[in-house]
Amino acid sequence: MFYEILIGLSTGAVLGITGAGGSVLAIPLMIIVLGYEPTIAMGLSLGLIAINTGIAFAKSGLKGELYALPIVAFSFFGMISAPLGSWVRPMIAPTWLMASFTLLVVLISARMLFKPRTSQQLFETGKLGGVGYSLEKASCAMTPTGFQLRPRCAVVLIATGLATGFLSGVFGVGGGFIIVPALMRITRQPITFAIRHSAAILFFISSAGALSYLWQQGIEPLAPYALPFISLVMSSLVGLMMVSYWVIELKHRRIELFFAILAITLSMAAAWQVIR
Repeated sequence: MFYEILIGLSTGAVLGITGAGGSVLAIPLMIIVLGYEPTIAMGLSLGLIAINTGIAFAKSGLKGELYALPIVAFSFFGMISAPLGSWVRPMIAPTWLMASFTLLVVLISARMLFKPRTSQQLFETGKLGGVGYSLEKASCAMTPTGFQLRPRCAVVLIATGLATGFLSGVFGVGGGFIIVPALMRITRQPITFAIRHSAAILFFISSAGALSYLWQQGIEPLAPYALPFISLVMSSLVGLMMVSYWVIELKHRRIELFFAILAITLSMAAAWQVIR
């Protein structure tokens, strides 16, 4: 139970800091530390993400911090493609599934490691939204009266939603690593805006993927994992709440680099354990 608590804490912390569901850490850890099969780890990860992001979604929604349009657009198309990904997953051999997941994690982490400046820094200097930046350059401009939907904005929302949902279904990842940078790019808003909306979108997409997984697997094969899953959920909620109080004080760039290196290391170790 101790290991489940540590995995849950790290998953909740990643969600609170980066807006991603934390599955890039949770899945390798469940495979390496708990000895789960990749398909089981990916399925449990979807349920874990759905619950975590649901709490974050409710918190932001009650505060009136969310715009409905990007959430509905992302979620609708993501929920369409998530069951398709779940349908494809059993057709992939565990070895290839884990190898593909590792490649995905490496690509995600490389983006974190090699980008020259964070979008949050660009926002603060006025080069990405903020003072002195024209919202006319944003594909999806934010105005005091609401969210402006433009043709390019609609295309990005649909394409990103479909890609996020499919990856969620195949690999058990929430897709926050796609949603957060996409939202920041098309709206020219700071990372705090993207994280809040990412949690709401991930709730719907990961819920669709988790329900599809449950329907395919059935309840009986997953019954032995019920108690560990509850431990993962409870500890991840603790991690999420802790980070929500501390995130302002943390150096976001340093945390990104740490998680990127850790994710690559864990995913490669998990892949080696499955492939050998």
